[in-house]
Amino acid sequence: MKLFQALLLPVLFSLPISAQYLTENGEAKILVPHAPFATGKITRLLLLHYPESGSGLFTSKLVAELRKVGLFEAVEVGPDDPLAQGIKGLGVLAKPELQALAAKYKASHLTWLWLDRFHYVGMPSVEVIRGIRFYKFSGSVSGELRSSVVDLGTGEVKSPAALNLVKKIYLEGEQMAPMAPDEPHARDMLNEVGVKRAVQLFIPVQEVRKLAFFTDGNLGGLKGKLQTGDLEGALALMKVIQGASAGESPKFKSRAAYDLGILLMMKNQGPQAMKALEEARQSGKDKTEIDAAIEACKLIIEYSEQVKKQG
Repeated sequence: MKLFQALLLPVLFSLPISAQYLTENGEAKILVPHAPFATGKITRLLLLHYPESGSGLFTSKLVAELRKVGLFEAVEVGPDDPLAQGIKGLGVLAKPELQALAAKYKASHLTWLWLDRFHYVGMPSVEVIRGIRFYKFSGSVSGELRSSVVDLGTGEVKSPAALNLVKKIYLEGEQMAPMAPDEPHARDMLNEVGVKRAVQLFIPVQEVRKLAFFTDGNLGGLKGKLQTGDLEGALALMKVIQGASAGESPKFKSRAAYDLGILLMMKNQGPQAMKALEEARQSGKDKTEIDAAIEACKLIIEYSEQVKKQG
């Protein structure tokens, strides 16, 4: 599977947010934009890594992916370069050291990365269905990505909050227990997730998010509207549903507010969508689904604000 299978590249700041409505499983398929964390025009990005075994491999993979994108030049500091040995964060480097690195590698921006808190868990199991034994393995590998970026033109150092990384694993076989990833393979899986998230720090991308869409009870009519691409019809129907919902349960009203939030995200109306999703969250129901939608909506709002600044 290619690393950017879930990303659409390149994406410009002027690209509108869009959606592909419902999947066969009834999920809303939304393109969620990510504004790049690094500010300023990057011409040559120099990547440093934490002085730890395995960090260099992660950085090399990231350099390779950034080169594929081709929006700017990405280079990795030499592994034996005395200027960059033992660096544990850009914030600890004095200005002369930063300037020396930038001059040597002709960089406009420097970034430092560390993949941390590696954790691997797995659970094998056997299930018998109609006399057939199914051997299963479920598990996950997780960690966090720490990074910082300095713009050599302004001297500004930015450090985003650590990004949580999770990769779910599920394997199944009828004849024998499936081969579960060993620890080195699990680290490689985490590297793949980490590189995808790290790329989003430097370039604008749109990520495909599949969000739950509730079509139970009186909400069922929305499904047909969206499957035919009739977003305006779905919004009009939602107004009718909410207008007649006085006698409905709190759970139904919460789901209606949630669906409205999804529809408004499809219309690129982030603040209005967030208001509806916050209303849905007040019920305390469907917490996982609502939290996922709110996270996506926050990214849409952040991206819209970046667009205004660019304009």
